Amino acid sequence: MVVHWWRRRDDHWRRSMLLNGVGAALSAVVFVVAAVTKFGHGAWVALVLIALLVLIAWECLIRTRVAGARPQCEVMPRVPTRALYSPFEIRLEPLPLELLRPALGAGRWGRLDAALADASPALGGATIWMVNSTAVGGGVAELLRVLVPYWCGAGLEVRWVVVRAPPRFFTVTKRLHNWLHGHPGDGRELGDRERRIYEQVLAGNAAWLADQLRPRDVVVCHDPQTAGLLPALATTGATLVWRSHVGADRPNELTRAGWEFLGGYLGHAAAVVITRVGSVPPQLAGLPVWVIAPCIDPCATKNRELPTESGAAILAHTGIASAATTAAPVAIARNGRPIAVRRRCLIRRAGPAPRLGRDRIVLHLARWDRLKDPVGILDCFVAHVLSQTDAHLLLAGPTLGAVADDPE
Repeated sequence: MVVHWWRRRDDHWRRSMLLNGVGAALSAVVFVVAAVTKFGHGAWVALVLIALLVLIAWECLIRTRVAGARPQCEVMPRVPTRALYSPFEIRLEPLPLELLRPALGAGRWGRLDAALADASPALGGATIWMVNSTAVGGGVAELLRVLVPYWCGAGLEVRWVVVRAPPRFFTVTKRLHNWLHGHPGDGRELGDRERRIYEQVLAGNAAWLADQLRPRDVVVCHDPQTAGLLPALATTGATLVWRSHVGADRPNELTRAGWEFLGGYLGHAAAVVITRVGSVPPQLAGLPVWVIAPCIDPCATKNRELPTESGAAILAHTGIASAATTAAPVAIARNGRPIAVRRRCLIRRAGPAPRLGRDRIVLHLARWDRLKDPVGILDCFVAHVLSQTDAHLLLAGPTLGAVADDPE
């Protein structure tokens, strides 16, 4: 059960894993004590039986995994959800669109209002499903945490589900992610074994979703991690959209191989949405492709202006910098309410913290990703900045364990 909760990582998984871990440890202590003290009084029989049961269970697991293998890109059958992985839902409080009115202005607000008036009858009560691979830490998760509350606040029926998968699945999809950007990643292959892992894990997620969908629903699958759901979901009659947030401007053999891996799944989508025109690969030829550029939420905490004293207090409280201030570390939430900053940052530093208002600071703020090249930034800073001036470099990003779908 400890392994189960570690892989599942849904609500309250840490508490459940801790309880099961403590129970397992206590059971192990009792078992060892009984085996040692009662071995000559029949405890050896229990040891032999337990060993046999473990071997039988292991053999059953191996046979189940072998029997679950399927040919490349075939439609995944509906299987009992309990036998495989199933997604979990993220529920967010609706937000009124009125929060955006001051930032949009009269003209843009009018266009948004007209678009919503057209969308509601067109959807006809259908549910829009957003499907991705992590609830926190990644760009897609941040995007959905911004948009889903606004959509729900506008009266649309929108549900957000996150596929559940073990670490080996994310090892495969991270390799695929790197290939789509033209980078070898961990240097390993994407062969039949990797495809089996990819499809088998998504089979349970697809079965759960297929049971929830109605023919008039719309499903938006985000990024390569969810593309393998499309063949099975196509049998439900729902409208399927694949949303890609990745791609390379300069294709090479790796990008072509990555898109070939996905090609058999994407043909089931009614439309594909990408971020930039330059990232459309030949494998998407024949599919309706739409370009939707990234957007920001002007009401988000990180996009709101902070008084200088509040910003200094937050940086000092979290340990990022030193500042002489008596202000409270308070930020502003999306709804305009103050948020007290209580947590501190996990920091590894060489030397003292930079002094606000006195030291020069170079900030690199990004997800910990090879494509963001934090190591290259560090090397460049040492080679070209420190030789010219005295400054501090801050490499900042999310907590290392917060991005569930990124093993790197």
